[in-house]
Amino acid sequence: MGPLRGAGTVALDKTVLTAPAAIGLNYAFVFSAATPVYHQMTASGNAVLRLLSIRSGGVPPVIDLYLDVPSLTAGDTLRGGFFVECGQELGGFLAGATVRFFQPDDGGDIQFAGRFYAPYSGALGLTVTAMPEAADFGDGPRQGMVMEVRADGLPVTYGEWLLRTFPAPTGSETQALTAPSAIAAPGAVPNLWLYAFNLAIGEPAAPGLPRLCLQDGRPLYQFRFDPGKRDLRYLVESSASLTSAWSRVLFDSGCDSPLNWQWDGTSLYLLDTASGPGVEPARFYRLRLELTAP
Repeated sequence: MGPLRGAGTVALDKTVLTAPAAIGLNYAFVFSAATPVYHQMTASGNAVLRLLSIRSGGVPPVIDLYLDVPSLTAGDTLRGGFFVECGQELGGFLAGATVRFFQPDDGGDIQFAGRFYAPYSGALGLTVTAMPEAADFGDGPRQGMVMEVRADGLPVTYGEWLLRTFPAPTGSETQALTAPSAIAAPGAVPNLWLYAFNLAIGEPAAPGLPRLCLQDGRPLYQFRFDPGKRDLRYLVESSASLTSAWSRVLFDSGCDSPLNWQWDGTSLYLLDTASGPGVEPARFYRLRLELTAP
């Protein structure tokens, strides 16, 4: 099959479709489980469009998700829809899309794959983002990015975090409370840190902040990492001194996959095998957080 392009909708009902690229289309997917069974092409549970590349056309795409799941509770995640092997572009694609959610309803007026649906009316906030995934479609594991639906899950943008943390800030204090550099409570850390490390206001920050230790004589840098934050870039940089340039980048979430490191789904562990007391007298590390404009 060649690239998918033009007008119309790619509609998948719990199946897997493979193409090299998709450009300028709309999409409709059925989800019936938490994760797809990638190697079952005709009965994957969650629909998956497997690609090497994806981008929108001149008009923002519409993505319809039909949630054939028994129920959703806060913190649930569903994966599928898109799996992009050269996947860093998936996050930007989803950020520019209009995503609509539907739930089964025998009295609904929306029909898809012979079943009836109505717009999702549950109390949970649903968002989508791109997450690293190693998937086996029957030809061996492939690394890429998969679409993830979060039900009242971790925020995927700073704006979403603000709405949850400060539901209705008003007056002249708004900017003082909501700016990324603002410290909302005495003794707390900046808002950007709270967002990046998934810390709650009032929660002791120290256990959730980056750490550096030695493991078998090698520096091990650890920090909480959520690759699903679409507007945030995490860069771990190092330098031989505090006065020289931070020219060495150990990890850049804009282009590096956490699957190539030790990542437990909450924290990322970067073992710097090229450094250590036996290699050089000193080495310094820092984590730089870059928030993109909304």
